[in-house]
Amino acid sequence: MRAESAGLTLLKCRLVTGRMHQIRVHLAASGWPLVGDPKYGQPLWRDIADADLRESMRAFPRQALHAWRLAVIHPMTGSAMRIEAPPPADLQDLLTAAGLVQCVR
Repeated sequence: MRAESAGLTLLKCRLVTGRMHQIRVHLAASGWPLVGDPKYGQPLWRDIADADLRESMRAFPRQALHAWRLAVIHPMTGSAMRIEAPPPADLQDLLTAAGLVQCVR
């Protein structure tokens, strides 16, 4: 798999509380910076041998972070709400280039 040889991993995180900034900080501090994170990441794409994957990572326009499911309690009704969204096209293209398509759910 191209992702493994490039040192990429697709993570699924379950957050109890937190915000995007905290996710970025904690992952970077653990040695797992997000692709496309200008503050906590590094341009590690330069070291990737696979030219297509290297270019996909270089050109990725934002942080490779996506909330595919949110579960909240509605503040007025008190009912549980669950909202799901597939990865946007730019992230899906990056996952495809990395060979991580089958991992997304």
